[in-house]
Amino acid sequence: MQFIRMIITFLALFIFFGTVATRAESTADRQLLRMVMNYPRMIINQPQRDSLVTYGYTKYRIEVERRNFTLIGIPTLFYIARDGRRQYFGENYSQYRLSVEHHEGRGHRLNRHSRPLSFHVDRQDVLNISTIYHNHRSLTVIFDYLKPHFYEPTLFGDHILSPINKHNRRYYTYAFQPMGATTMIRFKPKMKNTELVEGWVMAEQDGRISEFYVRGEYDMISFGLKGTMGDHGFASTLPARCDISAEINVMGNKLQSYCTSVYNLSTPVARELWGSDNIPLMESLRPVPLTPTEENVVKDYLHVRAVNDSIDAAKADSTQQVIASEEHHKRKSFMRQLRKTARYIFWDILGDNMVNRINTDLGSNRQGHLRIGPLLNPLYFEYSAHRGLVYKCDINGNYTFSPQQNIEFRTRFGYAFKIHQFYFDFPLTYTFNKRRNGFIQIEMKNGNRITNSRILDEIKAQEAADPTMRRDTINWDAMNLDYFKDMEWKTAVNYDIIPDRLGLQVGIINHQRSAVHPEGFRQAGKETTYRSSAPFLLLSYRPLGTGGPVVTAEWERGMRGLFGANTRYEKMEADLQYIIPMICTRSLSLRAGAGLYTNRDDHAYFLDYSNFRLDFLPGGWRDRWTGDFELLNNNWYNASKYYVRANVTYESPLMFLTFIPKLGQIIERERLYASSLCVAGLNPYIELGYGCTTRAVSIGTFCGFSFHTFTGFGVKFSFELFNNW
Repeated sequence: MQFIRMIITFLALFIFFGTVATRAESTADRQLLRMVMNYPRMIINQPQRDSLVTYGYTKYRIEVERRNFTLIGIPTLFYIARDGRRQYFGENYSQYRLSVEHHEGRGHRLNRHSRPLSFHVDRQDVLNISTIYHNHRSLTVIFDYLKPHFYEPTLFGDHILSPINKHNRRYYTYAFQPMGATTMIRFKPKMKNTELVEGWVMAEQDGRISEFYVRGEYDMISFGLKGTMGDHGFASTLPARCDISAEINVMGNKLQSYCTSVYNLSTPVARELWGSDNIPLMESLRPVPLTPTEENVVKDYLHVRAVNDSIDAAKADSTQQVIASEEHHKRKSFMRQLRKTARYIFWDILGDNMVNRINTDLGSNRQGHLRIGPLLNPLYFEYSAHRGLVYKCDINGNYTFSPQQNIEFRTRFGYAFKIHQFYFDFPLTYTFNKRRNGFIQIEMKNGNRITNSRILDEIKAQEAADPTMRRDTINWDAMNLDYFKDMEWKTAVNYDIIPDRLGLQVGIINHQRSAVHPEGFRQAGKETTYRSSAPFLLLSYRPLGTGGPVVTAEWERGMRGLFGANTRYEKMEADLQYIIPMICTRSLSLRAGAGLYTNRDDHAYFLDYSNFRLDFLPGGWRDRWTGDFELLNNNWYNASKYYVRANVTYESPLMFLTFIPKLGQIIERERLYASSLCVAGLNPYIELGYGCTTRAVSIGTFCGFSFHTFTGFGVKFSFELFNNW
């Protein structure tokens, strides 16, 4: 009995001390993980340079295992589709200019969403070597994975939740394995989703990460990333070397990519050599040797280039011989030249400009850039119930004259198949004072087709009142006299009276609205074109600065006779927009506004608001998928002398579909929509919706209610495939 009592006592003590030891170990692990996640805050008080110029080297190899004709439609892979080879190699040497901003010590108050250390990186290519056609680079999207930001909410740009950010702990489980002076911290997602990764980091006793490995899949790229971090100071929060192995398997094409980047190099290159493909110079700068496979790819490329150069030289030296045998080879040479010309036109001209993206730097020192999306990209389609099928394209560019002055332009154009109309929007902005947000903007667009039945009603009323005007043979309703095309021209000057707080914008806006079917107006003795010119004043107030809410108040008055205007009106609008950032890259978007026409003469037939209108050129998930009414009939936008609207959108990377097996793996973002509207004759109108986006498409479902009655259900989708490429 006493023996049993001793055994029980021993087991109790073992369990007690074992529990204490386990708790002590668990507490130590949690403390270490906390130190790792808060490491950037620990080095804030260390001396940091405000600007740091370093150099970096990147080499990459692309191996094509399987391909088909669809490869030409994938961004940056056009030239690989053009060439018949299977192995490609490239390397570049770049300059990195890091501008570090210290929030503490400069009057900034840190909150739970702010970063203790933020920085801006300006990258410029110095040398570029590539075995791809015409020294092009391919699969540049992989390069984004070579710069992980472990301490940010997202690892790469705006996607993949970092396991080292403290706000993302809820999505990961952690295991600790002591290895001498360092500890391996393994992390694994609690659920399978494309926004989560697995892997490990090696943590020092002070919380610094020395090595890391991350494995995941995002945007059709399966990758494994391994690397080391910097040694001390601010550099210890950034990688010193990264090696990635990636697999791309899409649309029947399968490619492998292997990349290595080495940062914090200090060897400069003379400015006059920038932009060249100097192979001997690259060999002298290369910090890591090439693998045997990479050396063979380069040797094959140089051999082919040398053979082509020798052939060209031989042709130049044997001009007389070619002339002597000209008749014999005339037909053969003509066909060869014809095939060469056709190949050049199809691949180099049509292919490069119609299928491939165009990214061009302007100026000798890259003062500007020009970006043109593929003109024949089937992924630029978007569909909604009221807008129908819309094809759109985007061109933008800028040029910087000085740190305070630059010029920007953006051209959006598209075609709405439902109403057979071409749309365009061209704003040109010259910024003369960036610090004060001072700019001059000229914008021209053909606007949205506007509907107005007031003219038709007026014609019918006059016909009923005056028997001499009656034309029983005319069916006014069949003439579609309530449709008008709208051409808009706007000129504005903006300046911040209080920097980042109070802004003032003044200008003039002109409209020319033309009847889509003018014949009926001529028969009724009505004008077919209505012009308006209105000076406007816009006040914008940002109480919390550039990152907070924006409140705007606008006054606009149309004057008869100004620039040939034949209508007079006056309107006022107010609008509030606020995107509240939340932890784990979630956000809450709020919008509220109201508008009112205070004066309108008998010939001011059109009600056209600035903040409550239909946009036929939406920009997909990242542009106008929030703050709109998706099911509202087009006529309601121009039917009331007043409107009051409110929109709320909640966005999260992991919400509902994430928990569904298989489907949850591909969902990137999800949204909930709630909108309400009050206008004359429709008070209130409520719209609820849900949307999600994947690597391929974004889909939204909406339902509307009016007077407590269900008014309809609709679906909206747009292609998102390769948008991040």
